[in-house]
Amino acid sequence: MNIGTIQCNDQGRLSGSLATVMVAMRFALREVASANEKAPRFEILTRNTGGAFVQVGALWERASNETGECFLQGRIDDPSMPRPLPISAFKQADGSYNVVWSRPRARLRAAPLPPPQRPDAALFTLPRPLGMACPFGGDLALQEQCTC
Repeated sequence: MNIGTIQCNDQGRLSGSLATVMVAMRFALREVASANEKAPRFEILTRNTGGAFVQVGALWERASNETGECFLQGRIDDPSMPRPLPISAFKQADGSYNVVWSRPRARLRAAPLPPPQRPDAALFTLPRPLGMACPFGGDLALQEQCTC
């Protein structure tokens, strides 16, 4: 679902806007200078109610497994939001980006394991020590069944 756009302004900086039922915001992207290959490509910044820029997310550069097309992927998050907003941005022919949201898919889980089987208690009975009387006393029929 397309929820916004990102354009390059006259100064060469990327800025954009997005709108959902609960979130409407304008933002700027600041390139991250890092040698770490796991670092994001951009930080997502917006102005707070006092007018100062605050970071509300980040975007990483990704490539499609199927087509090899490069796109940006990340999320917007803030303590005032009930949950993070996952977004992707796909470059258009004119150099702008379409900002897209999609509901994260639940991971497939393996079938639950069956409950453990209770081991046969007879396998764990210990022989009666020598000289110890059987609790069944002189009843031979019960003594034969006794496993103590």
